[in-house]
Amino acid sequence: MLQQLRTVSIFLILLLGVAVFMFISGVAEANNAPTTVGTIPTQTVDMNTTTSTTMDLSTYFNDADGDVLTYTASSADTTIATVSVSSATLTITPVAVGTVTITLTGTDPGGLSASHDFSLVVTKPNRAPVFSDLLPSTVDYPENATAAIVTLVATDPDWTPNVFPPPNDLTYSIVTDEEDGSLFSLGFFSPGLSFKTAPDYENPSDSDTNNTYVVKVKVTDPGDLSDTHTITITVTDTPPPGKPNAPTVQFVTESNASDMLVTFEESSSKVPITYYEVRYRAGTTGDYTVIRAPAGGVTSTVTMGFYVALQAGVTYQVQVRVESGEGFSDWSDTTEAVMNSDNTNVPDPADALPAISSELAASLAERVTMDRVIFNELRNASTDAHDWVELRNVTDTDINLNDWTLTLVTSESQQALTLPAETILPANSVLLFGNTEGLTLPQAPFTLILESPSGYADVAGNSFLGDATLANLAPLTVDQAWYRLKPAVIGYRAEAWIASPTVVGTPGQREIVLGDVNADGVVNILDLVLVASRIGGAYTSEADINGDGIVDVQDLVVIANAF
Repeated sequence: MLQQLRTVSIFLILLLGVAVFMFISGVAEANNAPTTVGTIPTQTVDMNTTTSTTMDLSTYFNDADGDVLTYTASSADTTIATVSVSSATLTITPVAVGTVTITLTGTDPGGLSASHDFSLVVTKPNRAPVFSDLLPSTVDYPENATAAIVTLVATDPDWTPNVFPPPNDLTYSIVTDEEDGSLFSLGFFSPGLSFKTAPDYENPSDSDTNNTYVVKVKVTDPGDLSDTHTITITVTDTPPPGKPNAPTVQFVTESNASDMLVTFEESSSKVPITYYEVRYRAGTTGDYTVIRAPAGGVTSTVTMGFYVALQAGVTYQVQVRVESGEGFSDWSDTTEAVMNSDNTNVPDPADALPAISSELAASLAERVTMDRVIFNELRNASTDAHDWVELRNVTDTDINLNDWTLTLVTSESQQALTLPAETILPANSVLLFGNTEGLTLPQAPFTLILESPSGYADVAGNSFLGDATLANLAPLTVDQAWYRLKPAVIGYRAEAWIASPTVVGTPGQREIVLGDVNADGVVNILDLVLVASRIGGAYTSEADINGDGIVDVQDLVVIANAF
């Protein structure tokens, strides 16, 4: 009996062990699916400041069994944002502005999973344009000047990097209701800041009349965001013209009239000379007789006819001076000349060609304005009858060429042609002069000088005042039509001109367009790409559109404005 009880006990113990083992095994095989935690708020990404952003996914998932979860993610629209997962880190990369649903999934080793959705908003707020750091805050500017003070340059951070040309969508303006803003204007084709009226140092018009002008400029993008920049312009004094050298004096007697031929070289001047004065007297005492004449002529030769009897055998003292907008020069040193009774050996004034000094040549080059009428095209034919010169009005205003002169200078002679009275050159138009108007271009090196009543308008030629030895002179070869490629470069320089594609045709037709670098007849993106490729590289004149000696963003601006 006792033996049977032991056998039953052992059996029950074994049976209990099996039951416990089976219970424990059953519990171990029961896997619980992971669950999501809370909700994921809408996420916002700014493309201007963020290239990618990350999230920790373990914050939003839980596994009751403590299993390590594997995470995946997907974007409902990869054109707005893309996603990737590394371990438990989600990386979001914005692509374009918009809203997209991102789906996250956490999966346990047993293959059970849970999913989370959230909204992603990709933004790209408009950002304000910014004036270039190269734009100066202070500028010294000479009085009576008319050239642009500075050219405004700004960039927009919303422009796509490394794309040329940048969008031409910025608007430049002057804040006219502050400081001296009302005294300035911006150029029509490019944002060049200029005085509306040339400043006068002796009569300042700035708000506190101290020749310090303060102007605030503004640049605005299409979204109406803007930047401002204040420029202080100090107008500097321009001295009066320099003292001329003593003149040479000759006398010419015809019948009862005596002419005094006075020749002198124009003195240096920062602004155009407007008048010449000659004074003379008999002997060394007494009052001078003063003769005044408007400035004119290429060689600054002043010839006065006095219809009174000059006394033979008498010594006359003669002095000269010049006047500009800054006042008079000093009187020259005195030249003494004797009025002879026989002047048969005196040269005819028409044949006299006074020497042209280096000082005169330099001052003339400085005073050529090239801002109203320029030489636009010319052809020096082997047959004089086919010579022609074309003038171009580069302003938006009609110009009356009354009292304008066109003077031809060679090393041996000079020829002056007065333009027909009351000739009107319309705004942004051209005017042709040919052999029928008395113009004959020589086969020898020459200089053409265009002069208005107020000063020198332009110079062109393949020499400079008879000097054909200067470097970089324009070729202007015979029987070839030449077009003014760069109006801002003085017209005796080689880079100012380009040979026209056609030699025979209608004179005056523009064959090359400013900014057409590849000469395909149109200004477009190809020209911008060509110029952009030259920035920072070796200098090439064809890419220097504005002729300032540098290939930079301002050349791109000129081309962009020519579209």
